[in-house]
Amino acid sequence: MRKILFLLLFFAFSCRNSKENAAIDLCKEYLGKILKDPSSLKVYNATATTDSEYGTEWNVTLDYGAKNGFGGMDRETMTFRIVDDLILDINGKSNFYERGGDKVYPPQK
Repeated sequence: MRKILFLLLFFAFSCRNSKENAAIDLCKEYLGKILKDPSSLKVYNATATTDSEYGTEWNVTLDYGAKNGFGGMDRETMTFRIVDDLILDINGKSNFYERGGDKVYPPQK
């Protein structure tokens, strides 16, 4: 009985809310648009925090790895600022990406 109670409490406190997951998924979607090999994306750690009362503005830190143009794995940490479903800046630099969008501004090389 104690094991079941422990498991229920563990899952209740460890689950992210849907808005937090949506913010992290938006960052992964963005990386899928700019990486040389999007299928090689591996997220090591993802955290999302909000100061907004309604959860509309998020700061997401993503520690990820992916293959570079030579086939080697690179690991990087990026910080995204998201308002609603828009990425407004990455690592403090102005950017624009909308969920489901085909265009990334500024264009990535």
